[in-house]
Order: sequence, then structure tokens, then C-alpha cells
Amino acid sequence: PNSIGWVMGPTYKILHDSTFPTLVRLIPREWIKKWDNDNKEIILKNNALIAFRSLEDPERARGPHGVSWGGFDEAAQSPERAYDVFEPTLIKAGGIIIATTTVLGFDWTYDKIEKRALTYKEPGYWACKFWTEENPLFKTNPVMRAQIDRSKKTMSPEFYAQEYRTERKNATGSVYNYTLIEKQCLLD
Repeated sequence: PNSIGWVMGPTYKILHDSTFPTLVRLIPREWIKKWDNDNKEIILKNNALIAFRSLEDPERARGPHGVSWGGFDEAAQSPERAYDVFEPTLIKAGGIIIATTTVLGFDWTYDKIEKRALTYKEPGYWACKFWTEENPLFKTNPVMRAQIDRSKKTMSPEFYAQEYRTERKNATGSVYNYTLIEKQCLLD
């Protein structure tokens, strides 16, 4: 009751196309007191406020102290600066951050969240990984299952592992084959 929560996405487009429809479907209509379309906020019947924020400008994560929780959707695509700017707003309320993401190699969520939770077991941090193919929704829906099977066959193993199995990998080695480039260039 009377809490403030921010749901944040890396862009307004992601908030609009993915984050907002997913979250709103989870909130029973009878819980909603008011939807403020101008400010992209939902007020629940218990006077809790859920505000939606785009992180295209990471400074938009700066807010009033007393925010109870923040949700970073597709966190790896959001600027790390937004996380750093938002975290202090939780101090007064002793709030929490919930981050969901598809990993993008060893992005900032690895150091700021995953490693602190899973490697160092730092108090106050928790993380888990879910494989898409283990999701009951994907297991029981033949169309979704077929897409996963198709992706497994057509994607590179590294990309499949990132997209469907939450494996973190960064490309290593040369970006360019300089031997080949030197052969094709005329150098004075």
C-alpha cells in the first residue's frame, strides 16, 4: 500500500511493445484504481503507484527518494548508468531492483547483479537463469516448440546458447583478418 515502483525499459519502443503489455496483463483489472496515460502510470486500489520510464536518457532513472522498487526489463540493453543513477532512490524505502534480461555477453548485468549473487553470494543479491526450452509454455505449445527446434538447427551454437540458454559469451580474437587486408591494400 502507498508504495512507488518504477518499471523501466531501455527504450520507449520496448516499453510500449513488450514491457507494458506483458506487465499489464498480469495485473487483475479489479486492482486498478486509475490509469494515467499521459504520465504512463497506474495507481492501484491500495494507492500503490507503478510508473513506466524509458532509459534512453539514463538520467531519467533519477527519481524521488522513497521509491520502493524498480524493475529493469531487458536490463542488458539499458545503459549501466541508468542502474547506477536509479539505485540510490531505493535507500530511504530499503527498496529492491528486479532485473530481467536476455544476456548480451558479459554485459553490465553480469558484474552488477549476476556475479554478486551467484559467484560472491553477496547478501541482498539473488539471481537465477531460465532456459527458454525449459519454460512450460514453450514445452506445451507446438508452434513455440517448433520455433525453438528450428532456431537450434539454424542459429550458430554460440548465438543459440545466448538467446535460449542464458549463456554469456563474448567474441574473442581479431575482428579483422589483417593478413588478408594487407594483401589487398597498396601501401607506400
